[in-house]
Amino acid sequence: MDKNNKLKVKKALFWLAVTLMFTVGILCFAASRMLADIDRGDGTFDDTKLDTHAGLSDEVINIAVFGVDSRTNDVSGRSDAIMIVSVDMKHDKIKAVSLMRDSLVEIENYGWYKLNGAYARGGVELAIKTINQNFKMNITDYVSLNFNQLAGIVDALGGVEVEITEAERKNANKYIKEMAYEVGEDPDLIKEAGTVTLYGYQAVAYARIRYVGNADFQRTERQREVMEKLMNKALDTNPIRYPALIKSLIPMVETSLSNEEILRIAGSVLLSGKPRFEQGRFPLDGTYKSNSSYAMVYDLDEAADKLHRFIYEDEPFYEEKTKNLEE
Repeated sequence: MDKNNKLKVKKALFWLAVTLMFTVGILCFAASRMLADIDRGDGTFDDTKLDTHAGLSDEVINIAVFGVDSRTNDVSGRSDAIMIVSVDMKHDKIKAVSLMRDSLVEIENYGWYKLNGAYARGGVELAIKTINQNFKMNITDYVSLNFNQLAGIVDALGGVEVEITEAERKNANKYIKEMAYEVGEDPDLIKEAGTVTLYGYQAVAYARIRYVGNADFQRTERQREVMEKLMNKALDTNPIRYPALIKSLIPMVETSLSNEEILRIAGSVLLSGKPRFEQGRFPLDGTYKSNSSYAMVYDLDEAADKLHRFIYEDEPFYEEKTKNLEE
């Protein structure tokens, strides 16, 4: 290559770099402006009072995600779904672990109760503190959303495709009718079983199914499935659409994450390509029994150890295939 051609290539690369930096800068600026309107709660959340466990890797960002059973546009009430979502930058993975809402845990100043009672008694701050104390975690941030908001997120991302059985379809349609009645709308029922795309309240109803299959255990699997589908839809979205997508999603969530933290996490995920999604839940099969209040009793220290190995050491998540201890 002669000297003139080399010079032309250098100029082309320079202007390509300038264009890319300019485009990224515009997108980040637009995102920052829109994120300024995100719901940060009532301003009382204090991440210095969460009793975080020391000595855990900073290559993993853990976020508590609460699905609240309020049907209004707020996030008060009991936490119907409780998850730890981990962004593992070392292994390019996103991991979601459901903590069963009926897990028997110690709630500070209240004694031993079901895990979802922490949110009802002390809001998101007590809920995170309870997770940190019982599972030896270091969570300082959260995302909360209610059923109405989840429906909006599903619609904003164009629905989710799932494999649904006839029993699940019938059960989900009962929830759809219930939710439609509450908001004064005609129910948009799921018309057939098989591989279907669910929108709005259809997806919410699917995630709420409790009396088909293995009760709450299978319900948490559906919740994680919907989360995984939504994550994949978001990652497959053309970056040009990100500002519009962010704008539509912002009113639907409450979070303690700062704008800078959100952009840093989003940047890490996007730079890693399409991260793998792995999931699990506690308690594991065969490790719990139910007490007289139908709370799930299991070894929290053992659960914390397995949880840490999954999140930080990337050990495969497994579930015991033995019978339930109460059987």
